[in-house]
Amino acid sequence: MKNKHDHWLNQLTVLGVFFAVVLIGLIYGLLNMDLTGLQQPLSAPVQPAPTVEQYQADAEEILSPFLVQASKMTAADLASADPVLIDLVQKTQERLLRLRVPKEEKEAHLSFVLLLDQWRRALSGSSADQGSVLDNTHAVVSQNAWLSQ
Repeated sequence: MKNKHDHWLNQLTVLGVFFAVVLIGLIYGLLNMDLTGLQQPLSAPVQPAPTVEQYQADAEEILSPFLVQASKMTAADLASADPVLIDLVQKTQERLLRLRVPKEEKEAHLSFVLLLDQWRRALSGSSADQGSVLDNTHAVVSQNAWLSQ
């Protein structure tokens, strides 16, 4: 009977030593951990929105290549879309969507993005969009006179 009791005692001793080693390892790891990484903020600081002038300069730079091409288009050209123009519209919209926008220009920015979306639909064959996209482009440019500077 004592032999069975000694067997359990030996198993408990081995188990106790194992847990003690694990606990000492955890304590050692916590004490030697570099705490400087934990003191850094979890998110990057928010950058302020650009000024109206900065936004207008950036938006004009992005939109200019597209607007030059759009000004050359006729209603007949929209029926046979050039893949290069489709790519230009898509890339212009993607670049425009990455811009930070001041609150004074949010409405104009939305009109640019929606206009480019209408161009994508028109170049994809939407007859409803083909009928109005050229007029809408002219209207958006005339509403934002700084685009044609």
